[in-house]
Amino acid sequence: MQLTVDNKVILTPLPKILETLQSQLSTGKLKDIDSSNSENIRVTCPNNDHKGGQERHPSCNIFNLDNNDKVTKGTAHCFACGYKANFVQFICDCFNNDDIQFAKDWLLENSDVAFQSEVQYLPEIEIETKKPEKEYLDESVLTQYKHYHPYMWKRKLSKEIVDLFEVGYDANSKCLTFPVRDEYGRLLFITKRSVENKSFFIPKYVEKPVYLLYYVLQHKLTRVVVCESQINTLYCWTLGIPAIGLFGTGDSFQYNILKTSGIRIFDLMFDGDSAGRKGAYRFEQYMKDYCFINKWILPEGKDVNDLSYEELTKLPVI
Repeated sequence: MQLTVDNKVILTPLPKILETLQSQLSTGKLKDIDSSNSENIRVTCPNNDHKGGQERHPSCNIFNLDNNDKVTKGTAHCFACGYKANFVQFICDCFNNDDIQFAKDWLLENSDVAFQSEVQYLPEIEIETKKPEKEYLDESVLTQYKHYHPYMWKRKLSKEIVDLFEVGYDANSKCLTFPVRDEYGRLLFITKRSVENKSFFIPKYVEKPVYLLYYVLQHKLTRVVVCESQINTLYCWTLGIPAIGLFGTGDSFQYNILKTSGIRIFDLMFDGDSAGRKGAYRFEQYMKDYCFINKWILPEGKDVNDLSYEELTKLPVI
């Protein structure tokens, strides 16, 4: 069976993908690749319990045929230790990264793909190939949220920054409101953060842009802090530190925007937890060829909003 990811067929030959993977690894894994057998490519096993890719001779087979109805192309099986994995999991294990989405994104970005489709079996229809225009909100929708709330000051935001970035309050949902704009400043949607608990609301099925990137670009800034949450991003601005936010730890859509943004230095201030560390690693893997990256190490369990300006400036940086 063909190797597919999210309904996309991977067209790039596996040996070429493995060579690209090998060139990007800093884990020391995938030391040897033997593609002399057209059916099974043999590589050093990435299993951490089996010498972690440092075995003397490759013993892990990666199935390399499309036309087998029982085994999927890219399936890895080490006859020495019994390790088994599909190709996406194999990529995770090579990077020592258990984030499946990271592996999927990596594979799609480093491969030629085609959409898996049954269109040829349907009656002829006119297919719309032009990407639909994005819809933008009218600026007037923000008027209803032009209210302050004590939670803004509790999270250490200044009135100047609240006004500048149009943070508001919705009494009906008891939430702070945050206008979200694309890199050109056009209003895409509004997110909400409860003032009573940790609930966060973002519209379903939207592509998340980079929060406040439009303002950075308007002012032609070439160095910014990267945060996970909108609150952390706004807190940085309150401290006089230019920042952008990823609504989490980032994805390939946002990375592609940043690659062409003209920003040359990114200071990563992700949360001090396992998700933050994985997000920083993923950001570095995607972006390292396009910019300079500094990773600021936050204390375990802390985020930017927990720290004072003095504490932030004393953080270790790698």
